[in-house]
Amino acid sequence: MINNNISQRLTELRTKSGLSREDLAEKLHISRQAVGKWERGEALPDIENILILSRFYGVTTDYLLDNDAVDENLAETPAIENKNTLSNNKNGGSKKRIFIRIAIAAILAVAVVICISAILSSLLF
Repeated sequence: MINNNISQRLTELRTKSGLSREDLAEKLHISRQAVGKWERGEALPDIENILILSRFYGVTTDYLLDNDAVDENLAETPAIENKNTLSNNKNGGSKKRIFIRIAIAAILAVAVVICISAILSSLLF
């Protein structure tokens, strides 16, 4: 068993949300077998799935990962039903992040060119 605390917390959060493993897997776009392995302590979710799980359940990543962490929001937190958030985390999220990074790089490149041309024009005139 890898980490009993993580597996217990994941099982507890899922059951408190009233979801089966299959329901959770469908909502998070992962396999039901992966959920089962996490809950049995046979495997750990990767960092992307830890983030998705923490957002889905409305808890901190510290709560999921830390043996001593206590999440005050856990009392009666229902599972998040925002389909846009969940689908963006898996497929569209990475494409969107890449697009945003390219756009920021292009804006910065234009700003650098403007600054250099202003400096050169002040030096020449």
